[in-house]
Amino acid sequence: MNKPNFKPKWRFSLVFCLFLLRGGVFGQTVAPYDILIDEFMADPMPTIDTLPNAEFIELYNRSDNPINLKGFKIVNGKDTSLIDTSYILGKQQYLIIYPKSKTEFRKFGAGYGVTKFGALNNTVDEFYLVSDNNKIIDAAKYDNTYYQDSKKSGGGWTLERINPNAPCDIRGWIASKNKVGGTPNMRNSVYIDSTDRIPPKLERYFWENTKTIVLVYDKSLNISIAKDISRYKISDNSNFESIELDTTFRNSQAIKLKFSQTLKAKTTYFLYINNINKDCIGRSLPLSKTDTIPLRLDESFIWNELIINEILADPETGGSRFIELYNNSKDKVVDIKNLKIDDIDVSTKMLLFPKQYIVLTDNPFYIQKRYKAEAFSKKIIKQKLTTWKTDTAKVRLRNGTTFLDSFTYNKSWHNPLIANTEGVSLERINPNKPSNDASNWQSAAQTVGYATPGRQNSQYKLTDSLSISAQSKQIFKLEKKTFSPDSDGFDDFLILNYRFDKSGYAASIFIFDDKGRRVKTLINNALLSVEGNIIWQGDTDEGLKVRQGIYIVSIEWVSPMGKVEREKLACYVAGRL
Repeated sequence: MNKPNFKPKWRFSLVFCLFLLRGGVFGQTVAPYDILIDEFMADPMPTIDTLPNAEFIELYNRSDNPINLKGFKIVNGKDTSLIDTSYILGKQQYLIIYPKSKTEFRKFGAGYGVTKFGALNNTVDEFYLVSDNNKIIDAAKYDNTYYQDSKKSGGGWTLERINPNAPCDIRGWIASKNKVGGTPNMRNSVYIDSTDRIPPKLERYFWENTKTIVLVYDKSLNISIAKDISRYKISDNSNFESIELDTTFRNSQAIKLKFSQTLKAKTTYFLYINNINKDCIGRSLPLSKTDTIPLRLDESFIWNELIINEILADPETGGSRFIELYNNSKDKVVDIKNLKIDDIDVSTKMLLFPKQYIVLTDNPFYIQKRYKAEAFSKKIIKQKLTTWKTDTAKVRLRNGTTFLDSFTYNKSWHNPLIANTEGVSLERINPNKPSNDASNWQSAAQTVGYATPGRQNSQYKLTDSLSISAQSKQIFKLEKKTFSPDSDGFDDFLILNYRFDKSGYAASIFIFDDKGRRVKTLINNALLSVEGNIIWQGDTDEGLKVRQGIYIVSIEWVSPMGKVEREKLACYVAGRL
């Protein structure tokens, strides 16, 4: 009889032991972002399908090595979820962390039940993954606007990381699209795999004290690059005492730059910041332009130097309110963290320079999308606001105990031509005129989507110009009378420019052919801005291209006082159509 051969098993055991030694807590090196927080359930109620009624956090090993998670922990405020036994997480593998008592999670595969699970807040929270040697590996900061879906933010749906290959993107989260409410231990339903090549951009900055400025970026930074003091220079050639990471931002997105001496009050300096050429994990980035930012110590404001410039008190169902502030001073700077809207402190630190806008809202994602304000996203800040009454309410702006602006709006201030004012903002017409003057407010124009958060108001006008009767022939004007909608890039559409003497005008504009038949409705009883343009692309109401020939632009407009005027302009559609 041959002797049993135990050699393979012995070799397997030796290999496994070596594997544990090399890939376990002894000798392993885990860098930031090797393991990502990939998905989490902050509010499990109401349950959507088969997911358990419990919170969980999913980890993903994006590195090329297995990692022993013994001693790793998820820190959430004072709570810690500790992995207290050896667990090898293979490369490109997932692991869900859940309360040990919630055994229902076992059916989803790889998981680790912790004795104490640090509960996540339903609407806003921040937590981070810490290695066995107390190094922050990844962080997740969220609020309920990250779902980008008002129904899903109410509970039962996870937040999923969109692109695990973009670990520097601190806002790359969205609600799960999986019908059961999440994807524990699976590739995320919103998964996108693309290399993020966009350099971090300076999002905002503020003074910590009169010698220290904090720079906040929109992505996690490469720490060694960001702390390179040779990248920074100030216009008066002042020296820097130190530069360090601002650890109050757990995701490495902020830098503290300390000057060797206090900057002079009422003096504007410029800070020059050279390119960031590597991302948070060391990948090379395309060169971006050098940032040049003005620096000025914040100052005391007086009445009408910082004003309420636009307000949306009555949002559409599922929408969000907002208030827009405008720095109307000549040369002063204010840190918005010192402001109060009614009796609520502004929670964001950010310098607001002269002639700049800032928008405060419960839901920045919604405001950006609804009012096509993505280009002004840095100016649209999440902020708790008072629930104003929709018919009338008093709104107050303070800097500490000093009142800067205050007014009591009334729903009747909206343009009477707008039957439903839900989702329509009230815009201040002249920033230098009194806030409580009803004639200084007007509904935002329909042509801009009924609000202009983060940019100049559609009804903005500093001074009154000529009366309607004196300039009636100059109100509407064709930029060119001939155009050829043939997509050759040359005069492909007709541009009708207009300019009124004041806000509050509405108009209807139709296109007729040479036989008097109406072929296109451009606008119908639409509230217009003080000035702007209307485009016709040579199409009909049915979406067809018109024939070559003469067409009439028929315009009828109504003044705020109800006076009706009309005008007809001829144009010619040329080209081979």
